[in-house]
Amino acid sequence: MDFIPFSENEEQRIKRFFGYDPATDQMEIVTQQDVSGLIERNKKLYNDNDRHVRGDMEHVGDIPLSLYFSLVNRNLIDSATGEAIDHDEVMKEITRFLNDSDNRHFRVKPGTF
Repeated sequence: MDFIPFSENEEQRIKRFFGYDPATDQMEIVTQQDVSGLIERNKKLYNDNDRHVRGDMEHVGDIPLSLYFSLVNRNLIDSATGEAIDHDEVMKEITRFLNDSDNRHFRVKPGTF
């Protein structure tokens, strides 16, 4: 499947691509985000942190906007208010993302959550 760019937001560093496979009549939209700035910021916060999670509502990580928009597209977050529609499912998704070792640089504290 060949992909062509169809949307770009330079401020958020997000690009979207459209792909279509005529053989299978399938289409796909792919979202890419440059998160290098966020990762560098999080690494600094991680190194400056006191290393202990103390309780509820503590900053433990940041997710890329592309994940947030994925949750909106799946109707787990209300796009108008930014509020979770299904709070438990949103927290499961964010926790799963932050606990994935491939995403460790999105955490600002060590450990699993």
